[in-house]
Amino acid sequence: MTNTIPQLVELYTDRLRLREFVHDDWVAIHRWSQDIEQTRYDSSPNLSEPHARHIVNMIIAYQKESPRLHYHFIIERQHEYHTIGSIYAAIRDKTNHSVEIGYRIATAEWGKGYATEAALLMRDFAVNTMGAKRVFAQVITENARSIRVLEKLGMVCEEVFPNSITRYGQRYDTAVYVYYPPY
Repeated sequence: MTNTIPQLVELYTDRLRLREFVHDDWVAIHRWSQDIEQTRYDSSPNLSEPHARHIVNMIIAYQKESPRLHYHFIIERQHEYHTIGSIYAAIRDKTNHSVEIGYRIATAEWGKGYATEAALLMRDFAVNTMGAKRVFAQVITENARSIRVLEKLGMVCEEVFPNSITRYGQRYDTAVYVYYPPY
């Protein structure tokens, strides 16, 4: 997989700016992790401030990889520089050119199409820049909003894993949604 990308990356849609993390972004990560509605299907609920800082430091360390295997972005509304979410693309299997994407949007911004807009940009970034021949996302099957986003990206359910994850003491099924570029 080829990576001829400058050190820090910014991506744009008509409404959004995706920029790589900086140290102060721990504040947004911490704030989102306190929102029970947003983290109901998330792996990192209720982070302490030190843990949120640690996560952001780890993400920033990925920016120094060579070649780059991980891209984590803050999602902002253009012209406002208001942080509304985060999104990532990570090479999970170099041999088969498989890239995972994942995202989170602040609950106040749900229903505005931002997740779809950012995820479509990330899917295309994974294919066109990271060389993905398979883009996938993992989702809890009860997370209907996220499944709708993935379906809008042209992703289809490839496999379901029953009772494979626990969140807040409850077992959930997870599904893998995939997109294969049409080339």
